[in-house]
Amino acid sequence: TAKVDKNKRSAKISVRVRGGGMRTIKISAVGDVVLGGDKRYVPKSDALFPIKESILKRFQRIYETMGPDHFFRNVSSELLGSDVAVCNFEGTLTNSNSSASDTYNFKAPPGYVSILSNAGINAACLANNHAHSDFGSRGFSDTKRNLKSAGIIPFVGSSTNTVTTSNGVKVGFCGFAMPASRSQVSSTIRKLKRSKGCDMVVVSFHWTHSREWTHKTTGSEKSLSRYAVNAGADLVLGHHKHILGGVEQYKGR
Repeated sequence: TAKVDKNKRSAKISVRVRGGGMRTIKISAVGDVVLGGDKRYVPKSDALFPIKESILKRFQRIYETMGPDHFFRNVSSELLGSDVAVCNFEGTLTNSNSSASDTYNFKAPPGYVSILSNAGINAACLANNHAHSDFGSRGFSDTKRNLKSAGIIPFVGSSTNTVTTSNGVKVGFCGFAMPASRSQVSSTIRKLKRSKGCDMVVVSFHWTHSREWTHKTTGSEKSLSRYAVNAGADLVLGHHKHILGGVEQYKGR
């Protein structure tokens, strides 16, 4: 309470104090994940896959033969050993056949979500160029519902979500596809920090306007990442290029 001048005017503010000492968590992040595939795409047969069939059929055959744990087998111990494991889920989990007229329409049966949950994924960004559009609004709503049923939180844009770790750290997630509105980015970060009381905020961007195999981080990507940190983000993730990009520490974030 601050009292000012002889009239003793006062104003009260609430201050949130984080107590209990330092808490450490481990976050693992993977980039674009597609389950199933596009039934129209038929890759060339080879010694490993002598049968000429669609990529969707091939994926299904591997799933039925090897089981859901096959696909992340080389990294699942890392993901399962994390407090939070997040991916960019670039596709749909739906039985809908109403696909868009895009070059690729990615789809997998809802049961394939066990591939993610068994591997330890518990958060999935849906801000990308496939989750929304490949099978329309039904495909998108089916995907969100099927992720949630497996204990995986979906997040996209201002539709945020949170994970609270076993030691009580509340982590907020938001994701944006390009072009992203800077004002929406900053307002969403503030919502997670203030309204939802998150200890940490992770911002996930599906960039870029450059060609996917460009290794260099573009100026616009770096600028947007730093903007997010200045707005309160603790960790910024970037995906879409299908390669390992750069890492930067900026203002301790």
